[in-house]
Amino acid sequence: MVAVAATRIVATYDVFSETFDEGVHIAAGMELLDRGTFTYEPKHPPLARVAVALGPFLSGIRSQGDPNIWGEGRAIIHAVDVDRTLPLARLGVLPFFLLACFAVWSWTRALSGEEEAVAAVGFFSVTPIVLAHGGLATTDMALTATLLTLSWVWSLWLDEPTPGRSVWLGIAGAAALTSKLSAVPFFGLTLILTIAARRWLGRPSPPPLFTRPRVRQAVIVTATAFFCVWAIYRFQHGTLRGVPFPLTTLIQGMRDLATHNERGQVMYLLGETGFDGDWRFFPVGIAVKAPLTLLGFGLAGMWLLVRRARRANDWTLTVPLLLAAAVLAFAIPGRINIGVRHVLPVFGVLALCAGIALVATWRALRARPAARAAVALIAVAGLASTAKAHPDYLAYFNELGGTRPERILVDSDLDWGQDLKRLADTLRTRGIDSVTMAYFGSAQPERYGIRNARVREVPPDSISGWFVISQTLRQRGTARLQRRQWTIRADAYDWLDTYQPIARIGKSLLLYHIPPKPRQATALPAPRSAS
Repeated sequence: MVAVAATRIVATYDVFSETFDEGVHIAAGMELLDRGTFTYEPKHPPLARVAVALGPFLSGIRSQGDPNIWGEGRAIIHAVDVDRTLPLARLGVLPFFLLACFAVWSWTRALSGEEEAVAAVGFFSVTPIVLAHGGLATTDMALTATLLTLSWVWSLWLDEPTPGRSVWLGIAGAAALTSKLSAVPFFGLTLILTIAARRWLGRPSPPPLFTRPRVRQAVIVTATAFFCVWAIYRFQHGTLRGVPFPLTTLIQGMRDLATHNERGQVMYLLGETGFDGDWRFFPVGIAVKAPLTLLGFGLAGMWLLVRRARRANDWTLTVPLLLAAAVLAFAIPGRINIGVRHVLPVFGVLALCAGIALVATWRALRARPAARAAVALIAVAGLASTAKAHPDYLAYFNELGGTRPERILVDSDLDWGQDLKRLADTLRTRGIDSVTMAYFGSAQPERYGIRNARVREVPPDSISGWFVISQTLRQRGTARLQRRQWTIRADAYDWLDTYQPIARIGKSLLLYHIPPKPRQATALPAPRSAS
């Protein structure tokens, strides 16, 4: 199942142009590999960024010297051949996908059994959002893999701290922290909730939490984690209020992330545009982006784990649920609502629970072959619905999303600037040599063979001829950040309501033909009288 999923992921590499964030991650990782510095954007740590830059670096590509991270990313991607460089960068995320599958399998196997573990990997490896971000040169799959691994190793360590587990916990913690900084609040709350669950659901007399042996093991964990994090940052150091201090880049990144969350980000949900966040964003996003079979069996599995934990007084059964709760507890009130990918670890927990529920249901229906056949049919139907999504895993919506999912979510859940290759093919096929574009993305159309493209935000009275617009701009409108405040014009493209698109290009672009505006006749002056 993992091999099939990896094949599906690799098959998408050549289909899509660079998505919005891929260039900046490659640029930052290349800077660390090539120059030993990490100055472009400390808000995202280096582990995943180095992974996606490693392939291009080994192929001979180096930093291009653009002081702007967006320009540097584009320059690196197109330095030699985009069809070679971008797949090499995306290949750097594949090991994280494999690690995530291993974490789901190992954790499920430890909690329930071998058959449940296989079923869990089955659910995880066919989930479209997992396949999508397993195939992009970004940080979300790295966070998912390392956070799942960290939470599993943490539960083992808390149950029985040994020197070996202490070292592994330190390594896992460093990997999660240097994959994405949101791992800090996500795992921090998971740690607190797990300690509470251990006390309330522990066996009749759980060992004391603070003992001398445990403190010694905690020191090993801390030392290992610190050394690994510092090594990943290439032993960077600076000054903090004039005092020499290690990892100042990491500290600055945390500050930048907090500032970003305070400032907010332009978001779109259910036809409404804003920048203050919406508590409904992630619950609605999970409801429409997860396959219904995963949702149904996953929720049933959560209920089963809670029931088993209460009956057996086994707190370890609750740790996956506490991880999902911690992720959502921090994500829901946040102000950065630009993609369900930010809670991607929740899909790993859903897969774990779904595997447990599927096997439990199958065993419970042993004497009812008709019911078993119905369960098998549901599982096959779910697999078919995800298979039909290929290669557009990023834009997948389940049946609840309907035929117009852009009315629910856009941005990285539907349109992340990924369809420029398809646009170039469409324009070539239709013989279109000039086009105006309202494009949501960081790529440059001319680098994908789209000639005479005018990419700009233009008033409606100046547009005629062929016009291409991204679904994000079509639904959300335009937005600008000026002096730390967002200016949004949500109705910027409402004038397109009077036209029908000629074609939908991939899942993210709409092609229109706008007829020229008729010129108004100029009134002639009245003739003068003879007098």
